[in-house]
Amino acid sequence: MVSRVDSRLYRNEIGRVEQEVYANTVEACEDNNAFFLLALNQEFGFGPERLKRVIHRYNELTEEYSVMRNDGFTYDEINQKMREALASIGIDPDDVYVGRNDFYDAKRRKRYIDKGQEINRKEAEEVKKKFEQFRSLSESAYEKRDLSELIAAKIGKGITNP
Repeated sequence: MVSRVDSRLYRNEIGRVEQEVYANTVEACEDNNAFFLLALNQEFGFGPERLKRVIHRYNELTEEYSVMRNDGFTYDEINQKMREALASIGIDPDDVYVGRNDFYDAKRRKRYIDKGQEINRKEAEEVKKKFEQFRSLSESAYEKRDLSELIAAKIGKGITNP
């Protein structure tokens, strides 16, 4: 039998998990939006004005689909309309909607990285930075050695002013 205390703790835990999932979802959406804007800028040279227009239209579309949801359309019905809209402009919806099973593939890849089997981007950037520092130091040391040898050679020939 579950006591009232256990029941409240359970509800509190569910509430905490729901908040965490929501926050992670919002963060992922924001990151995806930023990636899309960066891609438009880098690939097609969209500047701030055009990107602001894209954001404005994005917000209008989001509102249109929110109204549909509030009017009783199901997620599947709205998803079908979005798929049809994508297909009408020549985009294969399956290139956008990759499927639900990818969650498990992503978890497997994350575990693989966490076990140290694969280097992640941050680690690769840190290694690159350290390599650049090492190369800079070794080039600097090589240049100093050459300069010292040049000075020694000039002094040996009786030239005291390099």
